[in-house]
Amino acid sequence: MSEDEIIDLIFNQGPKQTGFSKKDNNEILNKLNEIERLLQYMIKTQDGKDGRSTYSRNGLCEQILQSTYVIIDEYYSGIGKNYFILDLEDNRKFVTFKDTMDLLNMHFSLAKDEQDLENKLPKRLFPLFRFMRRSGLIYFDYEKKRYFIVDYK
Repeated sequence: MSEDEIIDLIFNQGPKQTGFSKKDNNEILNKLNEIERLLQYMIKTQDGKDGRSTYSRNGLCEQILQSTYVIIDEYYSGIGKNYFILDLEDNRKFVTFKDTMDLLNMHFSLAKDEQDLENKLPKRLFPLFRFMRRSGLIYFDYEKKRYFIVDYK
């Protein structure tokens, strides 16, 4: 397949030859989309020289600021002491700021019950709370009437 034919396929103009069916065109476009996603992921997560993660400390910090927490799939040794890290299954790590976890734990101790916490929790902490509850990283102790973080020190 020539370069012109591939460009025609990408822009949905169809091939110049009539030997391809619409199904073949869709298959090729799907494969190209998959390849593009894989390349973007590899560019984001790997350095071409040694295969280590390219997350810089500032990059990790910016990602956490945008989404409250980050799940890191690969081995990463450059995480500083200002981050809260919980090991998940499959060598993944849950990473957020220690201050964020302290703030969340403070809200846990101030809330009177589950509903009170959900009503008074700041919007910035709510996605973190939902993720941790769904993932089993926090639990509600009905005797003490408060949430606790698993492995929180």
